[in-house]
Amino acid sequence: MGIIEIPIVITCGFVCLRQGYRPAYYYLIAWFIWLTGLFIFMLKQIGLLPNIFLIIWMWRIGSVMEVVLFSLGLADRFNTLKKEKYQAQQLALKQQQQLTAAYQRFVPPELLNLLDKKSILDIALGDQIQREMSILFSDIRSFTTLSEQMTPEDNFRFINSYLSKMGPLVHYHQGFIDKYMGDAIMALFDKEADHSVQAAIAMLQLLEKYNEERKQRGWIPIQIGIGINTGMMMLGTVGEQNN
Repeated sequence: MGIIEIPIVITCGFVCLRQGYRPAYYYLIAWFIWLTGLFIFMLKQIGLLPNIFLIIWMWRIGSVMEVVLFSLGLADRFNTLKKEKYQAQQLALKQQQQLTAAYQRFVPPELLNLLDKKSILDIALGDQIQREMSILFSDIRSFTTLSEQMTPEDNFRFINSYLSKMGPLVHYHQGFIDKYMGDAIMALFDKEADHSVQAAIAMLQLLEKYNEERKQRGWIPIQIGIGINTGMMMLGTVGEQNN
């Protein structure tokens, strides 16, 4: 039985080692130590080695070392599982952070703060608040006529170019973008009404520079309209449960 068992045991160990299974190192070393102790004991039994204390007990010493190494292999496996669990948790946390950052492109964090929510996961249908705020609407004059002269790809490039210049002005003046509606911007200001006025002035000033760039490239200048209203408003979520 031993002649059959030992090759199988060693072969299994090397197979696991080739597959990158770390405890296989301890497994193989443990078996080699035990077999070495057994081999020395057998040589003593047939008279090829002297009958001294170390040789007499070599087989049992090998057995003890085998158990110790098996225990180390098991501990290493536990540590590996613990490390893998930690890495999986970190990956899940990173993915959750990336997902939250992606959601924030569509749901402003300022909106969550106004609704007294810590995360978008806390938002529910019907959440609402009433308070005095200023609303700024801005759009491009005759945009339909202008867009008909461009391809769909050029339309998106133009709109994103325009919005990427105007959007930061809202944030700079302590407002936030509630939504983009094609070429239009809807921005909210929950602190002072003057912030919305300053944002509108900055947008008109930037438009002059933007039109200069368009003229240099041979494009026609654009005109925008801006409307501001301050008063009591309701802010919340509407729709259906699953959308």
